[in-house]
Amino acid sequence: MAAAAEQLSSQSFDDDDAANLRPHEIYWRDLYTFFLDQGYQFRPRFRPGWVPSWLGSTRYPMFFEDSNPLLFINTIDAVRLQDGSNVFIKRIDKDSTEAEINIYLSSPTLRSNPSNHAVPCPDYISGEGIHDFIVMPVLRRFNDPPFVFVDEVLDFIRQTLEGLVFLHRNGIAHRDCSDNNLMFDASSMYPEGFHPDMQYMTKDGLRLLGEGLKRADVSPPVRYYFIDFGISSRFAGSSKRRLVTGSRCQDRDVPELSDAIPYDPFYVDVFILGNVYKRSFTNAYSNLSFLKPLVYEMTKLSPNARSSAEQALRHFRRLVEKQRGPSLRWTLMESDMTFSERFNRNLLSVNREVRRFAKNFLGGWMRFA
Repeated sequence: MAAAAEQLSSQSFDDDDAANLRPHEIYWRDLYTFFLDQGYQFRPRFRPGWVPSWLGSTRYPMFFEDSNPLLFINTIDAVRLQDGSNVFIKRIDKDSTEAEINIYLSSPTLRSNPSNHAVPCPDYISGEGIHDFIVMPVLRRFNDPPFVFVDEVLDFIRQTLEGLVFLHRNGIAHRDCSDNNLMFDASSMYPEGFHPDMQYMTKDGLRLLGEGLKRADVSPPVRYYFIDFGISSRFAGSSKRRLVTGSRCQDRDVPELSDAIPYDPFYVDVFILGNVYKRSFTNAYSNLSFLKPLVYEMTKLSPNARSSAEQALRHFRRLVEKQRGPSLRWTLMESDMTFSERFNRNLLSVNREVRRFAKNFLGGWMRFA
């Protein structure tokens, strides 16, 4: 592990000087005092007068937390001084609809709805220039770390379909709900935490992160979220015209995207999410083939032939109900696995079923003892 880290170090820091702040890092550093007054503190690298802690040392810069650059231009991690929790702060244009949609979805009435899977935004900060700022929890990409069991995937699909139905019922089309905008709260899987920006590192940024707990083994269960409503559309009331134009989207497979011809963005959402399920799950794992009819209905080329979000959720529930109990808890099986790999996965699944039986049996025995 250390050898791999040093190899990464020489590759990263021969190409770029870690002691020099990038332009987007300077932007955030200059806002340090502003955010400190709001109750948020940046890491040492982004504070005025920062001096690299590795200067004078013979060790690689990467072995010091403040060598970690800021990966994204529009977001920065910070500590909320009120409770010491890590958060992300995102800058948004003042004239964008993103702030309006985030504030609406974070209202107490909507936030309390368990079907609301829009990223929580507990704070909104008005900036002095052309940008405002929203505060969000630290999340991980939905498939990092990878899924292990069938029921973990089913939980993800259930939550995201319920979340999409909720958005659509409230007149919001996400329009970009693809891989990079599907995240989850992994705090229960990593009790010791992880670095908010360099998420493959421990919380102190000094060591590679070890294996976390499995999704299926944590309580409370992990929760998935839609993020980035930057190109989303909100239709108020009973608006009959629910059409948009625009070709911005991560998923280039969506057939109807156009800058000139209006299309229904709600059916675009269904296609995008169905394509996530197809690429990440039904194309990858043989024991998720029972979900292929759902994916087929969600990704039809003709929007008018496509399922709505509500229809897709009902279809998903019917497909799951037809499956036998153990198959829903089995280890995921890639289509190209070797015999030994398949044997080891089956052994893991059997072990899980035995532990489950023992837990239920002992629990029942204790109740009647």
